[in-house]
Amino acid sequence: MEEEARRPAPWKVISATLIAGVVILASLSAYLFLRPEAEEIVPICPTNYEWDSDSSSCILSDTFAPTGVSAVNRETAFLGEVLTFNGGGSTDDEAVTQWTWDFGDGSGGTGKTVAKAYFVPGDYIISLTVKDAAGNEGTNEALFTRVKVLNPPAPERNETEPVALLAVDQDVIETGDEVFADGNGSWQWEWNDANGFFDKLIGSDYLTFDYDFGDGATASGSNVTHTYTSSGNYALRLTATGDKGYTAFAIHTIHVLVEPAAYVGEIKNPDTLIMTTIAEGEHMDPGRAYDSASGDILRSVYEYLVFWDRDSLSTLVPQLATVVPTVLNGGITPDGLTYTFTIRQGVKFHNGDTLDAYDVEYSLERNMISDFAGGPMWLILEPILGPGIGSLDADALTDAELLENVTKIRDAVVAVDQWTVDLTLDFAFPPFLGMLSGWGVQIMNKDYMINELDQWPMTYDVATIREYNRAHDEYAMHGDEPGEVVGTGPYEFKSWDPDVHIVLERFDDYWQGPADIKFVVVKNVPEWGTRKLMFLNGDTDFVAVPRPFREQVIGVEGVRSIAGLADLALAYGGFNLDIGNVPENPDIGSGLLNGQGIPTDFFADQNIRRAFSWLFDYDTYLEDAIQGLGEQAFGPIPRGLLGYTDTGPKYALDLVKAEAEFKASAFMPDLWDLGFKFTMLYNEGNVQRQVAAEIVRDNLAAINSKFIVDIKSVPWGEYLGRLIAGTITLGNIGWGADYPDPHNFAHPFMRSGAGAFAAWFSYENATVDQWIDDAGSETDPAVREQLYFDIQEANFWDPPGIWLYQPLVDHFERTWIQGWYYNAVTTYYYYDYTKG
Repeated sequence: MEEEARRPAPWKVISATLIAGVVILASLSAYLFLRPEAEEIVPICPTNYEWDSDSSSCILSDTFAPTGVSAVNRETAFLGEVLTFNGGGSTDDEAVTQWTWDFGDGSGGTGKTVAKAYFVPGDYIISLTVKDAAGNEGTNEALFTRVKVLNPPAPERNETEPVALLAVDQDVIETGDEVFADGNGSWQWEWNDANGFFDKLIGSDYLTFDYDFGDGATASGSNVTHTYTSSGNYALRLTATGDKGYTAFAIHTIHVLVEPAAYVGEIKNPDTLIMTTIAEGEHMDPGRAYDSASGDILRSVYEYLVFWDRDSLSTLVPQLATVVPTVLNGGITPDGLTYTFTIRQGVKFHNGDTLDAYDVEYSLERNMISDFAGGPMWLILEPILGPGIGSLDADALTDAELLENVTKIRDAVVAVDQWTVDLTLDFAFPPFLGMLSGWGVQIMNKDYMINELDQWPMTYDVATIREYNRAHDEYAMHGDEPGEVVGTGPYEFKSWDPDVHIVLERFDDYWQGPADIKFVVVKNVPEWGTRKLMFLNGDTDFVAVPRPFREQVIGVEGVRSIAGLADLALAYGGFNLDIGNVPENPDIGSGLLNGQGIPTDFFADQNIRRAFSWLFDYDTYLEDAIQGLGEQAFGPIPRGLLGYTDTGPKYALDLVKAEAEFKASAFMPDLWDLGFKFTMLYNEGNVQRQVAAEIVRDNLAAINSKFIVDIKSVPWGEYLGRLIAGTITLGNIGWGADYPDPHNFAHPFMRSGAGAFAAWFSYENATVDQWIDDAGSETDPAVREQLYFDIQEANFWDPPGIWLYQPLVDHFERTWIQGWYYNAVTTYYYYDYTKG
């Protein structure tokens, strides 16, 4: 025992204990450990706390706030349908331990996964608050989950219960903001003895409206306004009462943002927002730019008639227009064909000129007339010229045909007077407004374009149209000349040093007030090591992080990471149903089914395409190629859009079914006895596409050793050229949303001839074409949804490709950035950001 006593004593836990006449008091949050004699007293603190000798107390060591990421299995639902909400994508440097839900109707729940049904029609914002073990708290305010609950169909003979419809001008606001609520869309049936029909009675002449704002305030009237003074989720509830005393209800969630805490510490480059990326943009001409990097720049330089409300993909707010047109406010005709925009007065261009309706008319017409194959203008050309339009290809049209199309364009976009513009469509197209906040519809300065930049002179003769339709490079605005890019946005385009950086400068005369940050610099830094060092040193505010390296920055002090954001994008391997063989195509070998090649119509056989869909190992691909940052796609509609479903027939790895499909092919028995051989390409450096090709190759060989696929990498330019030329055999490609509507996916993937990928791969299905056109013009959401369900089921039996995945994306920023939010279509909008 004596010998033991001479050794350094082990640490002993004590609280308020008398030792050698000295009382040592333990803090409420810690236990103290005593070491003998002159040894220092060392405290041990609870998990996530550490001892601070200056304050002689335990302080929080884990100060990293988690990020809430929420998802729902369906974003459009019917009354009483049970929905599943999942917060498992939420992130933290340690672990999220608590999930608290606000479902936007006054109810809530707890847990990582919860089930919920809605029993009042409306538009709901679901707020998620997450905590970690240290008590740090975060929300899903960067990307809310939204659910639209549909009114059930109202039978025409029901004269008792009305249908309540509630519209608001904005639903994500800051404290002190005012919300405009309108119930005038509500209606009821009433029998008309005079004509022997039921009349649809709409608005306040036939119904009365009462509003409960969810914060204790109420009001009555056809439309009302209300100011919210505290942050939170509020269920704005409309009660519509018909003339017979029966009532109906609708809810629209209003979310008032939590004011972010100010950053404490040194802020580098406080007056400059710096982004480092691997793609600086391709073009600064709104009629030509069709890549996300260019869009991120143009979005802050030019403006639109209407724009998305922060993270919302369902709510638009006016930008250069004074109001968002609706049927209720008279801005859209009842037939859905004509949209009237009142243009905001007093808006200045960067050169000092004043915006008016003639600039709007010129901008839209100029971009459509200068359209080229592969550009963005097919988006607006289709609803103006007619279903199935792919582009305005002047070289493919006779003079008479070209003049007819140009006349349609001129008549469709009309400046009625200095402050009014009418847009008239060929057919009713419900997603049209969303399209007006996207590609090719930014508003430019008419006089400056014509007089200073030698752009289209706004004449409509065939010769002039052909000149400006063909000479894209000559008349395009590249952005590398001073003063070439002139918009009305919060930032002016100052300079572009190709492969180095693009610089924007704050426009102090911006109509909404000058931006908080003076400069925006987008730096092109292809090498990850350099980007990482710049980011961790605080020399850049946003950074592009490749998936294999994401763990190198997650949880680092001073870095905010948001993971698992659902992207509106799809990747697939398209089957070429008519493989080009002019000149001789080496990828199809002999061109015959003799064991040394495939015929050009090999993938025209549905059994062949279904066999390839069954042989793909989707789980392995998701794990190995994209590291779990995505989910399997089941058709041309991504999760998050009307018509998405994962409950219909779907493909999974099943080599037995694949073999059965091969043996049911019209190419039997030669297919099985002789086998086939072709080459599958992927673009250099694209590991994901390489892995997909290897899975196809290996599983084919497992079914029949005579089924041979060679894999070859080629430069991106060659790969894209082969896709467009239609000479590729089975090609992987992806599509991201231009606007948040299923038409923007069904059309490019499956619309014969006009769809971008359908044209490349010669996919044709007349029945699906009709469904796509019908869904595009259908105004009833329930009918539209069923059409897209039909399209997806048809895709299973007649697949245009192997559906690979819908990606999840990450976002990384310095913690001094405030105001960023995630919108899967608009991505970055620099005006909303501050530093500090």
